[in-house]
Amino acid sequence: MSGSGTTIDVCNEEKRQVYGFDLVSRRSDIKQADARKLPLPDNFADLVFIDSPYSDNIRYSDHPDCIGKISCEEHRFFEEVEKVAIEAKRILKPNGVIAWLIGDQAKKKIFTPVGIRLYLILEKHFR
Repeated sequence: MSGSGTTIDVCNEEKRQVYGFDLVSRRSDIKQADARKLPLPDNFADLVFIDSPYSDNIRYSDHPDCIGKISCEEHRFFEEVEKVAIEAKRILKPNGVIAWLIGDQAKKKIFTPVGIRLYLILEKHFR
């Protein structure tokens, strides 16, 4: 879930080793892979940074597996996000750090606390 790759650019400027993946890669330094099944070994990364779709607010891609095509008002959105969290835990080294950029949704006077729901998922898997 590298998106446009600005985090990769910053990591490169800071001389950090970085691997970027996205379901639909738009740059040569971002490899195509689903965040629910990354081509990395267990206990590989010191840090996992995720900037996932917040819901279906933005058209991320037409890929049928894109989480960004699912409304956060649907339970399925959080089921898929949980799969990403489980995969992140798999590739993190012991005592590794996960950082997840996410936002809530207020749409048609309906507020969905995406951040709180993500926090509960992360708490379940990262305690």
